[in-house]
Amino acid sequence: MNDAETKSFIISCIGRGHGHPLPFSTIAAAVRLAFPHQPPSDAETKTVIRELEQDSYVSGRTDDLLGEIWLLTPKGISRAQQL
Repeated sequence: MNDAETKSFIISCIGRGHGHPLPFSTIAAAVRLAFPHQPPSDAETKTVIRELEQDSYVSGRTDDLLGEIWLLTPKGISRAQQL
């Protein structure tokens, strides 16, 4: 798994939500479909998302119904527009 490619994909994936938060389960499923030859585990995907959070591209919170949900920050929105 190429972390840079995975990070770009995740930013793009969340950006396609047009401001709506995406549940972790949806992001993880999309990542598995995008990289079928080397599908990352949920733990690997979570690690990449946490790195994006540390770099201020995404922001997460816990929803009572959906579990972990993720949104792009202004920095993430800017990056998504470049992809």
